[in-house]
Amino acid sequence: MDYNQFRAALYNNFNYYPTYPNRISERNLNEITFQYSNQNTSFEEQNIAYAAGDFQYLCPSNLMADYYTKYGMNVYKYYFTNQANNRHGGDLAYIFGSITTPIDEMKFSVKLMSYWANFIRKNDPNTDNNIQWPIYTTNSMRPYLNENKDNLSIMFNVRTEYCSVWDKIYE
Repeated sequence: MDYNQFRAALYNNFNYYPTYPNRISERNLNEITFQYSNQNTSFEEQNIAYAAGDFQYLCPSNLMADYYTKYGMNVYKYYFTNQANNRHGGDLAYIFGSITTPIDEMKFSVKLMSYWANFIRKNDPNTDNNIQWPIYTTNSMRPYLNENKDNLSIMFNVRTEYCSVWDKIYE
């Protein structure tokens, strides 16, 4: 895929949302294209999927987390990166216990269910059996739980470098 095809595919993806194409200037589109190209020389369809996911789900959720935190609410942010089911809504089967095989996926599902059950019961997802999920803060760290069966971990600033191009459009 060349540069112009990549830009056209990005624009067409955002054209689905009638409000946004009018807000995406040539400069914004150039920044987005640059940000989502591989080393800014290779243009692949997977990068369009990342851009669409960031635009539609991840970056708006970052803004909402910032907003709620600013007004004193406790926010627990997570980013689901489990390779077996890494797509929008892919976490739901794990949270609701619908995973039946393989065993490592089922164990991961039990961990996620315990976080969510505790959150519902106590307004705090943490248990003694899992890694401690920190409250999200709007300081420079912005901690979140990286949900991956191979490495359930606390990480920081989920894709903020990518979201910076979208924040200009969301304003």
